[in-house]
Amino acid sequence: MREPSCEKNFDEILFSMKTSIEQKSKALSFEISEVCKKHRKDYMHIKTIDQCLRSSSSVAANIQEALASQSNKMILSKLYISLREAKETNFWIEKFQHDRIISDIEQHSLKTQCNQVIRELYAFIKFIKKRG
Repeated sequence: MREPSCEKNFDEILFSMKTSIEQKSKALSFEISEVCKKHRKDYMHIKTIDQCLRSSSSVAANIQEALASQSNKMILSKLYISLREAKETNFWIEKFQHDRIISDIEQHSLKTQCNQVIRELYAFIKFIKKRG
């Protein structure tokens, strides 16, 4: 059994991690949505735009589901889905830049945000696994 002070510290860390990953994943999804809106009439790249929008939205949505889950097994399952979707989003961001859909500056900003979400997902998964 955990000591009360240890339990409080654990809960504070968990709350902080949840809040951070939730905010960052939403920000990434919203920013990619804005980029996609700017280019929605670019019919040549519509499938790429759609895929990036879907994967980035899935990251945030699965994190929301993980945070509402009741068991560690379900939390981890949703976090792993988010992690896969975040890595896919990273690919689509690279493809955006390669196809000249976005500028180098936009690509750098989106990749930085996406990589931060990925790092936090890894840390959150590790934390949940430790909690066991």
